[in-house]
Amino acid sequence: MKALLLALVMLVPRPVVAQDIDARTVLIAAGVAAGVYAAHRGDEAAHDRLTWPDRRAADWLSTGAVAAAVLEPCIRKHNAVTDMSTRSCLGREGLRVGLAIGVAEATKFAIHRTRPDASDRKSFFSEHTAIACTAGLSSKRELLGLALCGAAGYLRVAGERHWLTDVVVGAGVGFGMSRIAR
Repeated sequence: MKALLLALVMLVPRPVVAQDIDARTVLIAAGVAAGVYAAHRGDEAAHDRLTWPDRRAADWLSTGAVAAAVLEPCIRKHNAVTDMSTRSCLGREGLRVGLAIGVAEATKFAIHRTRPDASDRKSFFSEHTAIACTAGLSSKRELLGLALCGAAGYLRVAGERHWLTDVVVGAGVGFGMSRIAR
């Protein structure tokens, strides 16, 4: 458990530490740490309560939540707040999402945790959740981004593709990646 929390701390990019950290960032990080601890203690029980009878529907909906989270920050043709074109916004989001995918794939290659449905050994950690949180939490509409991040994570558990701890760590990685190049 200590190694998991240490890994989460190590994934937070260095520029975040150097910047002024607001109270919301501290609360989110504390929530993720508490979530990892609680999820680790109740993975099996949570899985049994959250699984849907129609796993395919949950799987498709989770992919839709990820797509919406990735497109949402750049949905307008021109972002008046940051004076950024859609093309440069998509490039910036692509960089963040690409980093999240790289970290997720490297971790899956190293850990080999079996999925709840026993389809393969790429459960740890949830790449869908990491991508949705990376893009969604970098959005100017934070509440919508947070909802898409949470929906993607919940649906990955409901579809029996991930354990709750996989989703919580994916959300933590996504939060760290969302702070890159803000």
